[in-house]
Amino acid sequence: MRTTFIRHSFDRIGMNLNAKQIEQLDVYASLLMEENKIHNLTAIDDFEGIVIKHFVDCALGLKYVPLNVKVCDVGSGAGFPGLVWAILREDIHVTSIETTTKKINFQKKVAQTCELRNVHFINERVEELREYKERFDVGTARAVAGLNILLELIVPLLKVGGQLVALKGQLAQEELFNATKALDIMHAKVVKNDTVQLIDDEKSVRTILVIEKMSQSSPQYPRGYAKIKKQPL
Repeated sequence: MRTTFIRHSFDRIGMNLNAKQIEQLDVYASLLMEENKIHNLTAIDDFEGIVIKHFVDCALGLKYVPLNVKVCDVGSGAGFPGLVWAILREDIHVTSIETTTKKINFQKKVAQTCELRNVHFINERVEELREYKERFDVGTARAVAGLNILLELIVPLLKVGGQLVALKGQLAQEELFNATKALDIMHAKVVKNDTVQLIDDEKSVRTILVIEKMSQSSPQYPRGYAKIKKQPL
């Protein structure tokens, strides 16, 4: 039974879900599989893969998110990790930022169907959101860009003392090494560098980097994305 699989999968990472959360994740998976037949939102489109490699994977970062905070998920795609976090943590408010309209429309469909009240959607490029600077307590991203690029895109959105929770793969330490200059320019420091093993058959590894913003960002950041890509910090 699908709901049993969801419950047992989260049990394996020490998260006990209630019936509402299990139902919401089941609906989310169904909508994703259905939508993926029309629009290619994710390469992982089987139910068990979605639960393990998307939902559970996203959930691993939640223990680094304080209570009652405002979160921005940059480049959220089909809602990872932002929508998963919103389902699992009603105390937080998630702003999902995604440039691709079909992806943000899918997220809105999930939020409406699952009756999520703690999510806001922005269908724009993050570097153009000047009015959102210094507004969020926590920023996050999953499979979006290298850490040096993420720092420039996300840190300006955070309040001083806010934190970036970056969900990274096997190249995390290399990305961290290459982001030394970006950390300095963005007035940020690494406060946690944890590696955890996923519960998939491949025994994949997820590194979670928590990076704190130490002082206000310079008004010049973030630059336009073309310049960020051409000349990353």
